[in-house]
Amino acid sequence: MVQINRYRKEWEQSFIYECSECKSKSETISTIEHESDCSLRNPDDVKYPFASDETKELVNNIINEVRWRLETVEYVKDLDSLTDIRGVKWDARGSSNRIAVGLGQTTHKGAFHLDNRKGIVLKIDPMIRWGENTPMSGNIDELFTWEKAVETGTESLFAEVITHSKDGLWLIMEECIPIYKSRGSLDKNRDSLFDSGGTEYISPLIKSLSENNWHNPDYKYGNIGLNDDENAVVLDYGTGPNYRSD
Repeated sequence: MVQINRYRKEWEQSFIYECSECKSKSETISTIEHESDCSLRNPDDVKYPFASDETKELVNNIINEVRWRLETVEYVKDLDSLTDIRGVKWDARGSSNRIAVGLGQTTHKGAFHLDNRKGIVLKIDPMIRWGENTPMSGNIDELFTWEKAVETGTESLFAEVITHSKDGLWLIMEECIPIYKSRGSLDKNRDSLFDSGGTEYISPLIKSLSENNWHNPDYKYGNIGLNDDENAVVLDYGTGPNYRSD
């Protein structure tokens, strides 16, 4: 569970971010002054469910590399691709500040990341820890959505979040094959599936989401994928869907 709460009293007001442990607050996550004994002073001290220590080392190397590179650029989107780091298979950027990094099934030293041999994706939102402001964070929203899915027993409709930092800076998610409704949208550098008109995968998933009180999923741009169990799932849910109970 992410250990950062978020709220605002009025729609026009800025968000207030609060540490769920020590209750310290600020308008940005990076400026929260945690109590001296608060565990979020070390937000990366979490459970790493990896089969090899090499995976933990790789994740830490990528996080440090992002921090170092941010010192030389003005915007996150100006960061060079991270595919020059050994062990990184692909690097994807969307409309937000998030960076998605594909790590595949194995490390560059030939060990599986997970005991179940699934591929993994590392998602980073640098603004959480190193930004001067914290906009609507895709990572925070994604973690809130995952928590709600687990709470409501609907997690099978979403790509699994395997572990994450306590402040939401990074999260590890199972890797899925992205599905597109248009052949023109296929990513030529990654495995992709074409779902003509969305009839085989996309529309049935949207129907299942709606039947389980999840509405307005962002299904465009490969945000729905096929997991290792051959089930269609929402793989990018930092911008939806939204849960509305009856």
